[in-house]
Amino acid sequence: NVSHELKTPIFSAQGFAETLLDGALDDEQVNRTFLEKILHNVTRLEHLARDLSAITKIETGEMEMAQEQFDLAPLFQEIQDSLELKADEKDITLRTDVADEVVSAYGDTDRIRRVLVNLVDNAIKYTDAGGTVALQARPHSAEEVAFQVQDNGIGIPDEHLARLTERFYRVDKSRSRNEGGTGLGLAIVKHILGAHDRDLHVESTPGEGSTFWFTLPTTPLPTLSTA
Repeated sequence: NVSHELKTPIFSAQGFAETLLDGALDDEQVNRTFLEKILHNVTRLEHLARDLSAITKIETGEMEMAQEQFDLAPLFQEIQDSLELKADEKDITLRTDVADEVVSAYGDTDRIRRVLVNLVDNAIKYTDAGGTVALQARPHSAEEVAFQVQDNGIGIPDEHLARLTERFYRVDKSRSRNEGGTGLGLAIVKHILGAHDRDLHVESTPGEGSTFWFTLPTTPLPTLSTA
């Protein structure tokens, strides 16, 4: 699977570079377009290397999870700021909302940030222009906060739901690759949540959208482990 994922952007970048060297470099109508395509494929490789490194560290226990209390409002604002441009480029409205009843949660702040960024980024990828992606925090119980990423995008057929967190599994292969996805985002989410003794829940209706959610405690967890 890794070999296949590496070959596609490598061969694409190689092909565009060879075409430029064969004379297209002097053609102002195509040279910039080809260079942009090369950059796109190299960026895909960089993202793949980053995600492979992360998932390897998690699975081998090299990535230690910290435990701390973190405030939700500034974290959500940070995610909004980092992904708003990407949403705007697709004409998608990105909203974040923290309920008044919840202020903070316990976990590894940096890893939970990555979980939420991955989920919101995925929602943006699979939502068409004019759609909405919402990141929300709500009380789940007296001692838990529910984090939810909801979109009104293309949705996921039932037969794919059980395999979403498998490495390199894609529901829409062409769309995911065009968007620069590595196929590892949800696998990383699963492992990080597993290290927090939490599960990722998915609800989806094709043509109507999807909701991804998980919970975290409002009091300290037992010692975190990698999973």
